Amino acid sequence: MNAVLARQPEKIKAVVRVEGSRLHVRDPQPAPSPPMSCSTCWLAATWPWLPLPALPPGVAIDIRTLRLEGWIDVQSGEVDFEFVSSFCTRLACGLWSTQPLAVTARMATGEQRGGVFHAVGERLRGANATLVALSLVPPTSDPWQNAVLQLPTDALSVLKVRMEFLPGE
Repeated sequence: MNAVLARQPEKIKAVVRVEGSRLHVRDPQPAPSPPMSCSTCWLAATWPWLPLPALPPGVAIDIRTLRLEGWIDVQSGEVDFEFVSSFCTRLACGLWSTQPLAVTARMATGEQRGGVFHAVGERLRGANATLVALSLVPPTSDPWQNAVLQLPTDALSVLKVRMEFLPGE
């Protein structure tokens, strides 16, 4: 099947099969995301009235998507993806970086609860939804990195998304 869920620069999510109202989708060419930094990552509790950065200046987190696949139920609006990624933190413009952390997260519109965080997404309405990704970040072999990042711990992302359905090529 050649249907395309969404197209972004260098990103295509393809519908690989349809079962009733469920579209099974995957990203056939996962790529790095833009890094999170003090200019791109804001504390949700203060946005948009008092935008405070969630990361201090000089800290950047590089994210590499390794796998993104799951399903979208176009009738109920539910979305459920498996998101496998690698995170690497850089300090002082790359003078020091952590070893990459491999993380698997369930990214969905439903409720998710971890040891530290709890969040609820919003089902797809029209083209808009709120996805919640919650995962356990495992400890690394570096005790200093574990102490600084307080590993193991939960990681939570709340993502407002827009999904556009385009015909296949």
